Amino acid sequence: MLCSCLDYLQLLFMLFQFAEMEAILGDTERGRGILELAISQPRLEMPEVLWKAYIDFEMEQEEFGRTRNLYQRLLQRTKHVKVAL
Repeated sequence: MLCSCLDYLQLLFMLFQFAEMEAILGDTERGRGILELAISQPRLEMPEVLWKAYIDFEMEQEEFGRTRNLYQRLLQRTKHVKVAL
């Protein structure tokens, strides 16, 4: 994991805050990079929280094509019926 000294949810919140800060400062691509790095971790304890944060990030940016792409990637990765609903 990225850091054992922080509670996992705190870490996710912190990553999302950094991504949002980058977007506010005008560097949306850097914010996306932070979230891409986070979801690319081989083992995620609460992947649904992180994926939802990334999807929400793209919705806030009004990047609906990217949002759709994230849903498709999530479906391919999980194959879980709840994602499709």
